[in-house]
Amino acid sequence: MKLFAIFVVICIASASATDFLGCKKGKSPVAVDVEGCTKTPCKLKRGTDVDFLVTFNSEVVSQSLKPKVLAHVQGLDVPYPLPPEFADACKHLTEGECPLLSNTNAKYQISFPVKKEFPAVRVTVEYSLLNEKDEVVTCFQVPIQTV
Repeated sequence: MKLFAIFVVICIASASATDFLGCKKGKSPVAVDVEGCTKTPCKLKRGTDVDFLVTFNSEVVSQSLKPKVLAHVQGLDVPYPLPPEFADACKHLTEGECPLLSNTNAKYQISFPVKKEFPAVRVTVEYSLLNEKDEVVTCFQVPIQTV
């Protein structure tokens, strides 16, 4: 019975997760949950903020964390600057804290701004968290469609 209960909890948790791809550098997160998205490409409405929750395990010591976001579109890697309030990713950890020790589990949450002026296109968003040495602590990619 206990085993069945654990199975049900795992199924429920994975049902709300968003499919994601790993990156060339850095460890993939344990889970990524994009608000309202269980199937890619995620449909993100322009002019809104979309909540991202990333569960990851840090393999390196990190005194600080900063996000780096790229949009892969039509063979180009376009940097996507986040608003200044998101520059210190440590402030957006909902589990864990900086400094992060090696083999530490953490959760990072952000309300990702989808600008109204974005064209309605399909892109792949690459989201990395970097430490003070610019080492990739975790990285994932999610195909999205702006609508």
